[in-house]
Amino acid sequence: MATLDYMKFFIRITPFWIIDMANLLIKVKVKDYKHKIQILEGEIYKLILSKCINVKHFSWETEKNFCEYPNARSFCKDKDKKSLINFIKNQNNLQSLFLDFNNVKDT
Repeated sequence: MATLDYMKFFIRITPFWIIDMANLLIKVKVKDYKHKIQILEGEIYKLILSKCINVKHFSWETEKNFCEYPNARSFCKDKDKKSLINFIKNQNNLQSLFLDFNNVKDT
């Protein structure tokens, strides 16, 4: 019997969704709560990056290194923006960056 791969239909992923899922699965009273939450969040991000292929709105609000995840490159395929590339090349000692493309039309 075939199963529906529902994660292909996700178009928006927020950090609240990830935090809520982790908190539903691991209770605060559990021993090593913080460590277990970190591990689970990492696994959730791996799942998102490998299964959610139609995401148009994604917010990465974690200290985890995006580039270290498998499929991170394919998750962002065909999403390069020349202005973003030039911005990154021209920055020195950039400490933090928040990108908001809410007013940009999909191409």
